[in-house]
Amino acid sequence: MRRRRRRRGDGRGWSPREQAAAPIANGPISEVSVPWNAYLGKWLMLYLDEERGAVVLWTAKSLTGSWSPAQIVARGTDYPGLYGTYLHPWSTGSDLYFTMSQWDPYNVFLMRTKLTR
Repeated sequence: MRRRRRRRGDGRGWSPREQAAAPIANGPISEVSVPWNAYLGKWLMLYLDEERGAVVLWTAKSLTGSWSPAQIVARGTDYPGLYGTYLHPWSTGSDLYFTMSQWDPYNVFLMRTKLTR
């Protein structure tokens, strides 16, 4: 059986060495989704930024960056107890759907935002 080698990005290319990996987002971050978006022709990264108290969206032409500045798509001041955000894989066109959880009420919501080119 042939062993598969994992590759890690260092910002310039790919390496099998874990020590060569470079961060693509500053932390702490949680609950990250990173799909390709055909409408924008870019990668999307959505996660809960606990320091901002918001769900943020970043875009990039390449997985290794450079990533755009964070765009806030939901604020904890509007949705108290915010956590657990994930991009929905069936989002198409300019409609971007994601799930978002709240502690109170303890529930998961399907959210939508519009992407602009």
